[in-house]
Amino acid sequence: MPRRGSRSNFQQDANSEEKTKMRNLSYAKPTRKPPLTHFLSIPLGHNAALCERLSTLTSDLLNASPSIPGLDPTIVVPGIRLHLTLGVMCLSDDMRNEPETSSVAQDAQNATLQNAITLLECIRPRLMSLMENKPRRVSFQRLDIMSPNRGDLEKAHIMWIGPDVESEEGKRLQDFCELIHKEFFQAGLVVDEQRPLKLHCTVLNTKYRKPYRQKGTPFSFSAVLSSAAVSKLSYPGGSEGTVVPATKGPLAVEFGSWPVEEIQICAMQGKGPDGQYIRVGGISLTS
Repeated sequence: MPRRGSRSNFQQDANSEEKTKMRNLSYAKPTRKPPLTHFLSIPLGHNAALCERLSTLTSDLLNASPSIPGLDPTIVVPGIRLHLTLGVMCLSDDMRNEPETSSVAQDAQNATLQNAITLLECIRPRLMSLMENKPRRVSFQRLDIMSPNRGDLEKAHIMWIGPDVESEEGKRLQDFCELIHKEFFQAGLVVDEQRPLKLHCTVLNTKYRKPYRQKGTPFSFSAVLSSAAVSKLSYPGGSEGTVVPATKGPLAVEFGSWPVEEIQICAMQGKGPDGQYIRVGGISLTS
């Protein structure tokens, strides 16, 4: 015969056990996303004339008077590292080495470096066919920043140049790059960044700022726009020194037109002997 109060004691024990489980769940660490390892890109740093043009711009900005708040030589992207990013990836040399809890192992079984290289080689004939009558070029006709903190132009972190994707040439380039991105996305090789592919070549990036403790310090894009360095740029439809106000959308500029000659897979980490990204795979589009 059960003792008086035993049911109540049992219920209390069950409630206590449930509370302990809930408390443990609340303290459980979230699954950490694996780091990005590689990126897919159109390299541009081998174009000496482009590097020289951008070096002139950044040098003028660094020497501006009055000085531009937040601007520093360490946030300038070296010319040899210029590129258009077509997608970022989290790749492994051997998926069997991934821990069972890895989201890569669970959701992207094909995300290996060798598979990425193989896919790029497989789509090359299709890309060459598209380029047979209309070779793709990158014409840098726009200058802007990525969304600054709270929309404040005084708190910019990334300045870029890019093509005019509204032009016929720009649309062809955008479609070409989106085709490559789509193939890699469907194969589970590029990370879903939850945003459209934005063709841009980074010129300034505060994540490279040194010393490291000042990494989050922004620069003033409004000061960049009002600087003599920007007023010296040559704009389509205007004369040398004409400034087109950037009240809405990117600033119209002219930094030349450059052929798309290669698609590369590069490692995120490490540098080559001259400071370039380390190429681990790629295809030529010139022959």
